[in-house]
Amino acid sequence: MFISNCFIYLFILAHGLFSWDIVKNWSNIKVERMYEVLKIKFSNDELKQKLLATGNSILIENSKSDSFWGIGKKEKRKNMLGNLLMKVRGELKALSKSKKVE
Repeated sequence: MFISNCFIYLFILAHGLFSWDIVKNWSNIKVERMYEVLKIKFSNDELKQKLLATGNSILIENSKSDSFWGIGKKEKRKNMLGNLLMKVRGELKALSKSKKVE
């Protein structure tokens, strides 16, 4: 049977309700891993310019079901992806300013 034919597995995958870690200590390292992936992603000039073009806007992962990476339910808003994107954007701005000074 395909996993997509099983509603409970889809629900678990969609909502991150794993009873196991993808890798050892995933719950403890997932934010740092996402941060590293985003830094690599936005090292691409085209993507970097798109991220920098957001200026000082607050970036939000508008996911109604994911309260960790997105805004999710009101009482649990973490917006971790948005926060990490803003962190990377800030670092890119600082880097471009330091290059202009040189």
